[in-house]
Amino acid sequence: MSSAQVTDRVHYKGGTGLYLKLLIVLGALGTLAHIIFHITLAALDKPYGFDFANCSTNDNISRQIAVERLDGVPAINIIRLIVPDLAVLITAILVFVICYVLLKVPEGQDTELPTAVSRTRRKRTERFLHFFGTFLVLLFLAASGIIVPSILGAFYFLSFLYISTWWAFYNALGYKFAVYRFVVLVWSGLHLCVLHLYQFPFFQDLVDPKSLEARIIGLTGIIKTDCERTWYVDFHDASQWPWFVNPGILLLLYFTLAIESRQWLHRKFPMWTLPHLQKEDVILYPQIIPNCRMEFLMPFMAL
Repeated sequence: MSSAQVTDRVHYKGGTGLYLKLLIVLGALGTLAHIIFHITLAALDKPYGFDFANCSTNDNISRQIAVERLDGVPAINIIRLIVPDLAVLITAILVFVICYVLLKVPEGQDTELPTAVSRTRRKRTERFLHFFGTFLVLLFLAASGIIVPSILGAFYFLSFLYISTWWAFYNALGYKFAVYRFVVLVWSGLHLCVLHLYQFPFFQDLVDPKSLEARIIGLTGIIKTDCERTWYVDFHDASQWPWFVNPGILLLLYFTLAIESRQWLHRKFPMWTLPHLQKEDVILYPQIIPNCRMEFLMPFMAL
């Protein structure tokens, strides 16, 4: 087995492949939901959408799973409501096929193994990327904490103050910082989920976006539902630009934390992040995991 074949097996059948397969399944389910929903409405003896009056219980439930009646809806909004699921399905299939073709190494073909010079250059690049990644984490932590002052945002701001102060005194950001990154990663992911769910009419009815409680917690209502035209994307009159920017900054923070955490796991625990490696791969081709310390490899090689 060549090192190229090892790399092919490691990368293609790992998390990326599972992610693309999951996207294909979700895109297919969303597309089928639209097809089945509208065929069912058209096939019933009742008028189209009779049981799905605007803002009725059935209509609210169907809109939460991304399907709704389309009678009287302008063409541009029909495209907006239907095309995203189909686009996800087609894009995921195309990317999956492209990855399969690009990562499929012909039998017997070998790749050039890294030299001492290339490894040194790579280490310098990795050190720079690690520094730049930490800088981005601090930058997005500060931005997330001040863009919408609230209880949810205070966690980011206090984290920024503590980490930046610790870093300013030339203290190493080691294992504890890596663990804390995971905590912030989970927090920011849950924060994004809360903001997304709060755009549903049900949750905005429970907590008014203009109320003091919503402002203190950090619940920003951006989209509102008009029962006269539920298909229309309408915004609250009191919406301010920080409310629109906040989800974007949280997404940038989440992705930066995810990338940094993945790189840290790959450096420290390669057997976790490269689950498809086998014993003979590690023994014959140790160059495929050049950042791995031998003490992490020895238990695996002793199997």
